[in-house]
Amino acid sequence: MFRSLRDYLYRKELEKHGITLMGLSGFSKSLRLEVESPVSLRNVDLSTFHPDRVSFIGSHTYIRSECVFSSFGRIGRYCSIARGVLCGASNHPLDFFTTHPFVRNKEAYSLFPDRVVPKSVQKEPPVIGNDVWIGNNAIIMPGVSIGDGAVIAAGAVVTHDVEPYEVVGGVPARHLKYRFEPDIIARLLEVKWWNYDPRYLVQVDPKDIDGLCKLIEKGDVPEYKPKRYVITRTKLSFEG
Repeated sequence: MFRSLRDYLYRKELEKHGITLMGLSGFSKSLRLEVESPVSLRNVDLSTFHPDRVSFIGSHTYIRSECVFSSFGRIGRYCSIARGVLCGASNHPLDFFTTHPFVRNKEAYSLFPDRVVPKSVQKEPPVIGNDVWIGNNAIIMPGVSIGDGAVIAAGAVVTHDVEPYEVVGGVPARHLKYRFEPDIIARLLEVKWWNYDPRYLVQVDPKDIDGLCKLIEKGDVPEYKPKRYVITRTKLSFEG
C-alpha cells in the first residue's frame, strides 16, 4: 500500500513537469533517464544493460503501452512509438558452450559474481533519431541506429541501421522507399526543424516543406530549449 501511494505521488509530481510516466513498476532501479519535457511513456518497461550511462528521450516523444526497452542510448524529439515495440533486447551468443546467460550475466546469476562480460558479447544500445515513427510490435535489435525522419513498419525486425527518412519493413527489415526525394531530405537534415520553437512551426502548412525550411533559414524562429530533467525510479532532478 505504501509503495503504491509513493508511486502515485511520484507520478503526480512528474506530471507537474510535463512528464507522463505510467506503470512505474516497469522502470528499472538501475536506469537513469534524462528527458526533455514534455514526454509521455505509458506502461512501458524501461531498463538498461549499461547502468553507468544516462539514457535520453527528447521532448514531444511518446511511447505507447506494452513496449519493452531493454536498452537504448538515445531517442530523439517528436518520435511516435506504437504499442508492443521491443527495443534493445540482448542476443544469446551462438559460439559459447551454452546460450544460457548464467555464464555472462553476473547481475541475474550469482554463481560467478566477479565474472566480466566479454566485450564481444556487448553491443551498443540502439539510437533512435528525431521524428521517427515506429509501428506496432516492431523489434529494434541492439547496435542499431535509426536516422532522423525514418519510419519502421509494424511488425518489422530491424537488424541494420536505417537511413534518415528511410521507410523499412519486413522480417528482417528491408528498404521500402524514402519519404522524400534526396534534395528534400538533404534540406530537412540541414535545417533540423526539431531544434526550433514548435509554436512557430505549427503556423506552417505541414505539407509546405519549402515554406518550413525558408522560415527557419530566415533566422526568425527561436531555438527550442525545453526543460531537462533526470529521473530515476524514485527521484526527479532538474538539469537546468
